[in-house]
Amino acid sequence: HAPAPATLHPHMGGGPGAAPAAGAFAPVPAPAAAPPSAFPEEEAFSFGPLRVTLQLRLDPADSTSAVVTMRAYRSPAAPAGPISGIVLESAVAKYMRQAFSPPSGSTIPDGAPGPVQRDVRVTNPQRGTKPFKVMLRVQCVPAGGTKAVHKADVTGALPQV
Repeated sequence: HAPAPATLHPHMGGGPGAAPAAGAFAPVPAPAAAPPSAFPEEEAFSFGPLRVTLQLRLDPADSTSAVVTMRAYRSPAAPAGPISGIVLESAVAKYMRQAFSPPSGSTIPDGAPGPVQRDVRVTNPQRGTKPFKVMLRVQCVPAGGTKAVHKADVTGALPQV
């Protein structure tokens, strides 16, 4: 005894023996992948005794904002001794705003890898039209040395989402 042929409900476009309505069983396209909320930490630059990295985290509650975490690590080429007077600052394009959190410290002790860390909340009301444009200014005093300052445009080190 053979099973009865499958049929569609009359309200679904068919009755006994009717062919499925065109497109009734078309595959549903997958939704577009959302960008990650946190991107990998990337090296922005090295200078003197420091290696500086950035990490971008998007704000899920505000599509125009992100948090950029700046981290200063001891460079493998750094001389022995503490690295003090570490200051992490940023400047953004005129169409953007920024708000800083306090830094995690200002010294990397002798033998420690670091990091000294600081978060800056960056708001770009023209996101999608204009990039997250960020300049960094980093200063430090290596053990037995004099104050060193480095400025860099790190726009290219940030994911442009």
